[in-house]
Amino acid sequence: MSGRSVDLTMWGDFCNREGSQLQEMVERGVFPVLGVKTGRVNDFNGKCVGTISSSQLLIDPDLSEAHTLRQWFDGGGRDASTQSISRDHTPAASRNEVRTTVAKIKDDGLGMGDKPDWVTVKASIIFFKSDNFCYTACPTKEGDRQCNKKVTKGTSGLWVCDKCDKEFPECDYRYLLQLQIQDHSGTTWVTAFQETAQELLGCSALELITYKENGDPRFAETMLSCLFKDYLLRLKVKEETYSDERRVKNTLVKVERFEPAAESRYLLDLLSRSVASY
Repeated sequence: MSGRSVDLTMWGDFCNREGSQLQEMVERGVFPVLGVKTGRVNDFNGKCVGTISSSQLLIDPDLSEAHTLRQWFDGGGRDASTQSISRDHTPAASRNEVRTTVAKIKDDGLGMGDKPDWVTVKASIIFFKSDNFCYTACPTKEGDRQCNKKVTKGTSGLWVCDKCDKEFPECDYRYLLQLQIQDHSGTTWVTAFQETAQELLGCSALELITYKENGDPRFAETMLSCLFKDYLLRLKVKEETYSDERRVKNTLVKVERFEPAAESRYLLDLLSRSVASY
């Protein structure tokens, strides 16, 4: 009713459950009201909503807000013009986005300064380290912040956090995902932490480790579903020290599925700027 629209991306089982139901309804000419609870809001290049493992999708919910929206839509709202808040129509180059290639991250010495470099690469994921993709984490909360330090199982059979000096019967599982990406110029390793890895894989670390431990085929299916597809990967590049050895670390901070139309706009704008500079 505000004259705005937003993109919603469904991940994992949501596609086969609510996604299939919604598709069938729309194909029949039925336009349901959709309520999204515990969705994740992303605001890179415009706002969009994505599902996470705890999300709930409510189709035609029995809520006063849904009834009001239905009356507006059926009363002429369906024909109203809307503007998407999910697409920033400003060309990428004018947003100071630094687009580079995998090879140039090393060739240009990125990440070697006092501050990290932030770049975007168009690349495919070609390999995951599936043995150690997550770690056991402390579930203790201090105010609004969770400890998240690594915990180990003690002799008592409980999980122990050395930082909090506490024991727990259950722990959390958080992503620490190592993946290899490739573009036309080469390959490199990238680390994806909790939120970004979950956005990429479409399920929580607990769900994925449960699949693996139970021999569930969904473990392999989840991993394979992301391979050899084009993405726009936003990377934080910074030199760090490991065991007295300094090396550059690439951290994945944002992942976007490749959209040919948006990429065409980016390339056309880049071309026009190049021509104008001569």
